[in-house]
Amino acid sequence: MRWIVAGLLTINMMLAGTDAAAEEGTPVGALVIEDAWTRPIGAGARTTAIYLTIRNTGGADDRLLAATSEAAERVELHVHRHEGDVARMAQVPAIAVPGRGQVALAPGAAHVMLIGPKSGLAEGATLPLTLVFEKAGRISLDVPVRRRAPLPTSSSHGAGHGGAHK
Repeated sequence: MRWIVAGLLTINMMLAGTDAAAEEGTPVGALVIEDAWTRPIGAGARTTAIYLTIRNTGGADDRLLAATSEAAERVELHVHRHEGDVARMAQVPAIAVPGRGQVALAPGAAHVMLIGPKSGLAEGATLPLTLVFEKAGRISLDVPVRRRAPLPTSSSHGAGHGGAHK
């Protein structure tokens, strides 16, 4: 019965083109969002980053085009670029998510940057986030606030941590 309901929900989202709300680790279409987290910050913080793994179970490539959150003035997609011995953050227009692959957004690599958080984030709280994909559309989730990255799920651990990495 769960598979029928999940299938109908997926078909409905594809036909309606509406926002999809996902619990972490729940597939939305061909995409699964796993291991999402952000660090606690004080009320005066100017930026913070969100990290997560996007697993694409389908054969078609997709792209993360944007992210939004009511908890910040602005949200951008960033990568780290190395210029000699110096690593610098740079905003990018999209992050590729290969078919039958995954991309890991992680400290020191690609990430979602919140600029101008509207309040502090206490450990144990959650942060609302909507990811906008070229093919999968909008996926909304609540990102846990924690001091350390969660242990990787069995499907996101090990091989496949390539591309615009976690």
